[in-house]
Amino acid sequence: MAILSGYSRQSALPLAAVLSLLLLCGTARAQLTFFPSDSNIPEAQSKDELDAYGLVYESKDPKGTISLGEKFLKDFPNSGFRAYVLVHEMYAYEALDNREALIEAGKKALVLYPRCHDVLLMLANAIAAHLPPEGPDRKKLLVEAKSYAVQDRGQLETLVRSAAVPRTQFREYRREAMAANAGVLGLIALQEGDTDTAVAEYEKATAFSPRGVDYYRLGTAYQMRGQNEKAIRSLQQAVALGPDLISSLAQKRLRDLQGRTPQGVSTPAETSP
Repeated sequence: MAILSGYSRQSALPLAAVLSLLLLCGTARAQLTFFPSDSNIPEAQSKDELDAYGLVYESKDPKGTISLGEKFLKDFPNSGFRAYVLVHEMYAYEALDNREALIEAGKKALVLYPRCHDVLLMLANAIAAHLPPEGPDRKKLLVEAKSYAVQDRGQLETLVRSAAVPRTQFREYRREAMAANAGVLGLIALQEGDTDTAVAEYEKATAFSPRGVDYYRLGTAYQMRGQNEKAIRSLQQAVALGPDLISSLAQKRLRDLQGRTPQGVSTPAETSP
């Protein structure tokens, strides 16, 4: 049964000039189908409980999902489905761009199911993508985000397929999940100014599952290291893969890179299209 589904040496590109653009692009992938192990599959204690969870599962409206989820948690406080309901709420809060509520729901879910990929990934992403520009809280939050992301990687590396999940479906899930994890660790590295790690992580992400946003960030990390030829190749991939926002940002960065002298020039801060 499946439940839930730095700076650049040549280009003088400062970290602060690119992070706001990177964060415009959605950092999390599309909702991943979550496959629990056989030992984690809950059983409803009544038809009413199962029906109530079904309403949460089938809801397509974020506000409706949250309302149904809160009702479920109130009506069935001891249900084995509580963690899954909270994950649904996290995706709903993500759709509504309510970061604080997402993190609150995620921390509740983590108490109930500390090894859930969806929860660990979304917590790491939500924190890393909304850091204060400076101050002691920034470092503390980066440590927290990295902790979640590293825990997630550990879970994915030891993930065991449930007998109820087809092998091909499990392999696809794990590949997408590893790509998503690498993308978030790449973002954390960029936030830390560690372009070497960022490049390594985004190379992993694009190898697992090519996405325009990851190629865009990989190109940006290459540019920050002064590796403009590699940056151009990655940005060309971002243009081709899209979506439209990514293609537009990548095209603008390409025009800037391709118009440089060999010595390079400073890059002005960009704005979203």
